[in-house]
Amino acid sequence: MVTIGGEPMLHHIMGIYARFGYTDFVIAGGYKCEVIAAWLERAALPYNVQLVDTGLDTTTGGRIKRLERHLSDRFFLTYGDGLADIDLKALLDIHTRHDCLATVTAIHPPPRFGRVVCEGIM
Repeated sequence: MVTIGGEPMLHHIMGIYARFGYTDFVIAGGYKCEVIAAWLERAALPYNVQLVDTGLDTTTGGRIKRLERHLSDRFFLTYGDGLADIDLKALLDIHTRHDCLATVTAIHPPPRFGRVVCEGIM
């Protein structure tokens, strides 16, 4: 429940998806699931949100498996620990055109403390 501008990252992530028309969310809760539940009760979000307690020690794949009955054949998944500027409609279009089983987006994060570029040094 790390905040950015006074709102949890979860709020920002759902807002990004909502801008593309996706307003149904299933949240795999584990660590601090009760904190997420309390925030959802207070937040009065204009989305359809289900919080599923998937267990404290469940692995990422296990969490997805425990959400299976709440998901359709096609869904977006985010780990929720970062924000990105991705055109979700375009991403889904690429996924559909290539008849993929799954589509993954990733980045090369910049070095945490800068980088050194040396040219012409022997």
